[in-house]
Amino acid sequence: DIFPRGEKNIVSAQAGTVEFVGRKRGYGQTVVINHKNFKTLYAHCAKIFVKKGDTVKMGEKIAVVGATGNAQGAHLHFEYQNMNNIAMDPLPHLDRDFAH
Repeated sequence: DIFPRGEKNIVSAQAGTVEFVGRKRGYGQTVVINHKNFKTLYAHCAKIFVKKGDTVKMGEKIAVVGATGNAQGAHLHFEYQNMNNIAMDPLPHLDRDFAH
């Protein structure tokens, strides 16, 4: 186990619909969630619990942190994207009460 206290869950930053589940070059196992006005990407996952088309709630477990793709160790690569898949600063857009 790469985490001494067990697996680290990845949860959806906001409610939305799963748009992509699979491998992306460099990112390994990846989940992309469409939130109507923006998307979130979660990469390097060890395990994925959702499939394309699933509706998820904010805070719902979608995957487990891993080291797939070009990763030197277990971590989450998180991106906030506009609808053209361009990465943007997430802080102005996400619920600060939920962010840890």
